[in-house]
Amino acid sequence: MLIPLGTDRPLHRPTRVVYALMAINVLAFAFQRAAVASAATDGDVWFRAMILQRDHSGIWTYLTYAFLHDWNGIWHIVGNMLILWVFGPAVEDRFGRWRFLAFYLGGAVVAGLAHTLFSASPVVGASGAIAAVTGAFIVLFPLTRVRSIWLLGFAGFVMVPAWFFIGLALARDLFSIGLGQRMGVANEAHLGGYLFGGVLSFVLLWAKLLHREQYDLFSLGRQFKRRQDIRGAARISDATTQRAANGAARQRPAEKPDPIVEQIAAERAKVSRALAEGRTDDAIAVYRHLVERHGAVRPGAATLNRRAQFELGGELYQRGEHGLADYAFSRYIAAYPRGEESHEVRVLLARIKAEHLGETDAAMSLLESAIGSLREGEVKSIAIDELARLRGGGATA
Repeated sequence: MLIPLGTDRPLHRPTRVVYALMAINVLAFAFQRAAVASAATDGDVWFRAMILQRDHSGIWTYLTYAFLHDWNGIWHIVGNMLILWVFGPAVEDRFGRWRFLAFYLGGAVVAGLAHTLFSASPVVGASGAIAAVTGAFIVLFPLTRVRSIWLLGFAGFVMVPAWFFIGLALARDLFSIGLGQRMGVANEAHLGGYLFGGVLSFVLLWAKLLHREQYDLFSLGRQFKRRQDIRGAARISDATTQRAANGAARQRPAEKPDPIVEQIAAERAKVSRALAEGRTDDAIAVYRHLVERHGAVRPGAATLNRRAQFELGGELYQRGEHGLADYAFSRYIAAYPRGEESHEVRVLLARIKAEHLGETDAAMSLLESAIGSLREGEVKSIAIDELARLRGGGATA
């Protein structure tokens, strides 16, 4: 058994909506308990008008049920509030407060619809809406680690990836439905919440209505595709180089090949292959050697194909190797000024130059260039904010 305590995801703004939702749930539960304890008929009637039950409920109950809990015990609300407290703040932080509130309430409605579609039994509880939150979490932060207490065989603290923790809960609901062992749990509501939260978050990332990060599920999928493309490009490049070499040898049998050119080509191919195979450390080591030996004299020597150049620069930036990242991104701009990722590269390169290399004027020039050629969208908004910060002399946290 795993009990979550928190995550290692840093927040950029104070949590507000999650705590307000928790407070509403706790107050509603206290009111339920008080009504039951005092045998207040009005309170009991009010409560039964708020639960969700197919064919016996008003439309408002698709929301109100999510703020009520089983009044016979405290563990129902404690478990739900613990999960919301652990996973909710990061999702609120990524969505923004008002969008998160709309998302949470939408998750409650969809989870309620999923339950009534498959079951006629009444239902209360926030777990469907909270399942939407965890569904979003696994899409937005799949590799984030969850601090947990392990209570199986031994007791201790462990760190597990979010995909594993939430995946266990999802598997439990699927097995319960498959085996017909519901045990009073609205499993279909949970699954409806997971599906709503996961699919909506993925669509928002795809549509660029949510800021993408390197390790969200959408970006990880793109990186995998890039590696596949790079692997294919590397194979084609090797074959083309070999055919060209064979042709040159036939046409000029007396001409000796330039060993430096051959060495550069071989090292570039090594970098591309290492990236394609996920051996990032090897790719960076070979690229650094390539830059140190030939970068100053032959700048083109350290220019890979477009996708590989962008991926390598991003890896260097994430690892804090800002000098080499600056070189890699500068080579991208020089070789592919209108490449698919060129605007994003300019913004990242500007950030490196301003924050780590002290080249504020160069950073501002890059941002102005990006803003001037970008349509309205997320990257343009980031570039405008960065430029305003540099002009105002602000600092980043």
